[in-house]
Amino acid sequence: MSPNLPPTRRVSRLFLGLLLSTALCRFASAGTAERPLWNTVDANEGNRVHILLRDRRKLDRSAPTFVITHGMGGTESDDRFHQLANAIAVVLPEANVVRLDWSESSQKTATFMRLPSPWAVAQEIDPVAERAARDLETLGLDSSRTTFIGESFGNCVNAQIARHLGGHGKILAFNPPNDMGGFRTPDLRTCSDLAWSFQTFSLFDTQAAIADTGFFLETPPEFTARQQHVAGITWLATQVEAGDTTWLLMKHSVDAGSAGSFDAVAGFKGELLKDQHPSRERTEENSQNSV
Repeated sequence: MSPNLPPTRRVSRLFLGLLLSTALCRFASAGTAERPLWNTVDANEGNRVHILLRDRRKLDRSAPTFVITHGMGGTESDDRFHQLANAIAVVLPEANVVRLDWSESSQKTATFMRLPSPWAVAQEIDPVAERAARDLETLGLDSSRTTFIGESFGNCVNAQIARHLGGHGKILAFNPPNDMGGFRTPDLRTCSDLAWSFQTFSLFDTQAAIADTGFFLETPPEFTARQQHVAGITWLATQVEAGDTTWLLMKHSVDAGSAGSFDAVAGFKGELLKDQHPSRERTEENSQNSV
């Protein structure tokens, strides 16, 4: 799918603010009992995307695999993506834990004044995903035993990778972006065996139903739009570090809600609230802390 949405001045400022504040406010790793080593195992030459494996240089096809993909702005040592990867490696030592690092492409700038641009980054999603899919296939990835975990644009990369690999596997999509970012939000149900999405009322999150189960991700009331939009990965890492792998392994059973509502609420302490079905419509009342 190619980006096809024209930028607007207002949205440009919003995404610029998102990128700059993300760079200034990295989530630090909470630490684990042991710190796994990470090896760069790029299967092909070039630096569009780097593949890092935990404690090994090849994939074990008999073990489950978790692929973690960041969004716009990149990743750096001890941020929330490393926190999640380390937490999974500790609680599931037999699993393949993979981090996709496409930082260079995810920090593309606009030609005018070289400002960070979501539309420039959106143009990189398809080629990054195609390259990553080839590399993962070369390394022996079994997509049917893989869970793709992404944040924001990282979900678009994961969706395209899954398509290239035959549309199998599972997807955990945290804070998937809306179309205003320059890339049409993918329907995850068309490229996976099972997909869950976790969305807030942040103006950066899509409100569309794009997964088999759509959870409203509860965040503290004081969170801004930016904080809501990057809350999901840290939320999952916190659950895994506490020993709760039910979200990671997609063990919860939830009945579908109405067409215009979320199926359930994922509480910010990790609780599942099946009886709460917030409307997907982003109103003034439910978005008052998203500015």
